[in-house]
Amino acid sequence: MPLRHNVDAVIVSSFGVDAAEIENLRRLEIPLIGINVPLPQGFDATVGIDEYTSMRLPIKHLHDLGHREICFVCSDSEQAPLPYSADLRADAFLRACHDIDADIQPSLIRVPREVDNPEDFAISQLLSRFPRPTAICCQGDMAAIPLLFKLPHCGIRIPQDISLIGFDDSTYAKQLDLTTVHQSVDYLGAEAGKRVLELIREQQPEVQHMVVNTYLALRSSTAPCHETKENAA
Repeated sequence: MPLRHNVDAVIVSSFGVDAAEIENLRRLEIPLIGINVPLPQGFDATVGIDEYTSMRLPIKHLHDLGHREICFVCSDSEQAPLPYSADLRADAFLRACHDIDADIQPSLIRVPREVDNPEDFAISQLLSRFPRPTAICCQGDMAAIPLLFKLPHCGIRIPQDISLIGFDDSTYAKQLDLTTVHQSVDYLGAEAGKRVLELIREQQPEVQHMVVNTYLALRSSTAPCHETKENAA
């Protein structure tokens, strides 16, 4: 695109760019900025979250509620045409579970990208598992919200039978009272814009690779593990 159009900068958001493409862009001598890119190498500046630190938030919360069987629902990254930053969350989830408590039994449901109803695929996988997870983390709110609606139709109440956590804190997540990891996309975009202007003016950003904090927005889709509540009773 930059070879055919007159541009002053290139911003890559959420997806990775391979080394050859980065080299081609750098030959144009225009700023290359990344927002939540999988790797910062080759970019003049990046702004993003730390996926591992962010995934620790829901796992610690669920652990404190007594959950030990925790499942992560994500897209099958092997079928992705480009590296996608959210795909890093599966490994971050497994690491966070291991680091927080070795007694946590993590599992993954990798949803093929070509399926028409990914939430139905995830639910079928969930129902076939024994023991059934008592909590679900999702790669994003857009995976969690359909489960919020469809799991009760399968006789699984949220949060009484299973806790559910999303990622992103979208508008719909707040409206539907979904517990989720909040990342401020407006702030990420604004900070990236500042770096674009600085680099165009040939000014070096004070922080070349900026990491923005996330937090867990606690709402009504999580509750103490039902096994823990039964033991307490």
